[in-house]
Amino acid sequence: MMSWRPFSLQLLLLLLFLSAEAQQLNASSGRSSVVPVSSTRQLFAGLSDPSVGVIVLADSLVLNASEWSGTVIVNRSLLVTASAERIAAQTYVLLDFSNLAMLFSVAPGCTLRLVGLELFNHFDLVGPTFRPMRQSIGATLIIEQCLQRRVASIPLDAVVINSLAAPRPADQEGQTHVINVISNFTFRTTRSVSPLSAATAISVYDYAALLPPDSSLAFQNLFYGGYKYIVVRSYYVAEHVVPQSCLDKRPGSECVTLLLAQLAGGKDGSLTVHSSNGSITPKDGEFELALGAAEGEVGPGKAAQAEQPQAQQQHQAEDGGPHGHSARLRPALASHLHSAQHDQARGSGCDAAAKGDRGTASGSARGEDGGMHDAEPADVERPNSTGAVAAGAAVAPPQQPPDVVAELGRMAQELKANVKDDVIKLETVIGCGTFGTVYKGTWRGLPVAVKSLVFTASTASRRRALQEAALCQSITHPNIAATYSSELQPLGPISGTLAGGGSAETGREGTDKAAQTAQLPNEWRLYIVQEFADGGTLGNLYGNKDLWPRIGEPDLPAVLSLGLGIARAVAYLHSKRIIHGDLNPNNVLLKRDGGEPSGFAVKVGDFGLSVMLPEHRTHLSNLRQGTMFYMCPAVVMKGQVGPSSDVFSLGVMLWELYHGRRAGTRTDAGPRYCSIFPSFPPTCPPVYSAVALHCLQRTPQHRPPAADVVVRLERLLRLLLTDRQQGADGP
Repeated sequence: MMSWRPFSLQLLLLLLFLSAEAQQLNASSGRSSVVPVSSTRQLFAGLSDPSVGVIVLADSLVLNASEWSGTVIVNRSLLVTASAERIAAQTYVLLDFSNLAMLFSVAPGCTLRLVGLELFNHFDLVGPTFRPMRQSIGATLIIEQCLQRRVASIPLDAVVINSLAAPRPADQEGQTHVINVISNFTFRTTRSVSPLSAATAISVYDYAALLPPDSSLAFQNLFYGGYKYIVVRSYYVAEHVVPQSCLDKRPGSECVTLLLAQLAGGKDGSLTVHSSNGSITPKDGEFELALGAAEGEVGPGKAAQAEQPQAQQQHQAEDGGPHGHSARLRPALASHLHSAQHDQARGSGCDAAAKGDRGTASGSARGEDGGMHDAEPADVERPNSTGAVAAGAAVAPPQQPPDVVAELGRMAQELKANVKDDVIKLETVIGCGTFGTVYKGTWRGLPVAVKSLVFTASTASRRRALQEAALCQSITHPNIAATYSSELQPLGPISGTLAGGGSAETGREGTDKAAQTAQLPNEWRLYIVQEFADGGTLGNLYGNKDLWPRIGEPDLPAVLSLGLGIARAVAYLHSKRIIHGDLNPNNVLLKRDGGEPSGFAVKVGDFGLSVMLPEHRTHLSNLRQGTMFYMCPAVVMKGQVGPSSDVFSLGVMLWELYHGRRAGTRTDAGPRYCSIFPSFPPTCPPVYSAVALHCLQRTPQHRPPAADVVVRLERLLRLLLTDRQQGADGP
């Protein structure tokens, strides 16, 4: 181990002095305090107590879910650090998050700094998503002088390639990340009495990215991202690395999932810091739900040979060069402690100006990289020179320029004119979700469904909400819920000029734009008025004895007519280059219609995650969105959304329509497709099962266009109705 420099020793002594002084000061003043933590309950209490500015861990801590009482809102800047003694001994303190999600959130403008810790069981399947931290818009997470450990990872050279592709925040010093693979890495940790070593590791000297708000797992009540993610003077190690043979055939996230399953199955119970060279041979054709797949990634080839920045070379020299590395903790806690106390003295310790934007976009995109960062939401793929997908998305600023709010004001006036001041009478709530509430109401004497969406003036959430309204009003089809009107209302005061749809000009030169913006609302409510489907949702119809009198023996013309209605709606959307993005039984509405074999007409609705497909594109990338069990593998693993992903969702519902039940189920091992999915009984007409299984093909290119599905189902329905009519007429 390398010895401390005199300068570092002076800092350590200063830290010990300041820590003692701080505790005396806090005892008398009631300001930011330093608390030692050795249990889950104590950590929960320290995060919850607004007077605590520094949490100190002296020994390993493995979190216990039963002792954590709920999501903590951290509303001040906070330092969680190894003790001074551990730092002096150059030993990381283990903090094992036990794969627990959304333990805490950090308020806008606040910073959570982790120093001197070995972080474990905190990553998502791949990528940098910090699972213990709930979506925290405008916050900052700093991981400094830490060791981040993962059970299973894609090869480290691929992690570096993808991480280097992430754009740095504009306000961050330095133009490039300083990150590289090192060999012969040795470190000390509280979980071992002896030093540990890894043949390879990643040195992260300076890395910064903006993790976009991620609500793509909202159906599981999981919300991540929205904050600045900074890693400095830290290391990344993996206990097991997926083999290249798997990556040659499968996405990296899928390979990691399979490796974790293999390890959990006891095939390799020894979890060491050395990479695994075992091969993975999953069963072909096995339908198993891949949960928690955060980011797809490019399959790595050879190790990156890019020329390293000068700062990176300097870091290697300080740590012993590229052929031998020891983890060294620098005792810089004195400045952190002083900063935390200073922030607490100012109040909450957070930037109040950063608290303006609390909204997030529905169906936020997630990245495709397998590295240490999330990829930015994007409508198109943006490969870099290495083949990795570019990453990093800017968090929407809390205050919007006047032209954005002026646009909303003009739109409000236009929509109000469209409604013609007719009163929308809201009666009862008929549905609610993460991004809106649906009411039963009356408009112009008609029974209607009114979807209410609240969004901020930020670019992402505004675009998502207004795009849904625009799409709904541009679509007219018998099997799609009709949209009658929309209305946009500001939540708060708005200037008469803007609300009137005019210019933001006041008639005087040199108008103070900042003052003008401050008078304008940041939150808006959008009402979308649609036809009311009195039959409820398709999901609520499953199991109805009129359509499924016996298990495995449905009223085939009836259920076929429902499937055909969905297929027709999808085919129409695709003809307009619209991808629904979230087809599932809860978004398929039913309206009573005695002319239909089932007694219901299909009305596809909810276009909150819908997107327009550009010309000459087969899919959009970096969009992990949809509902569990109805998302195709390409969406889960790679974030590829296109017509084929809607067709896969259609195939799942065709299977459900025949069986009269949901395809997904929950088991002790977690959510899974039911044991009989996707098979059909021998009594099922081969034409029907062939269409459904064709839609469920794993490879997107092998699935049929929705228009072909319509043709095949129409042909089968005509045949069935003809046979039924002939049987009714008798011989």
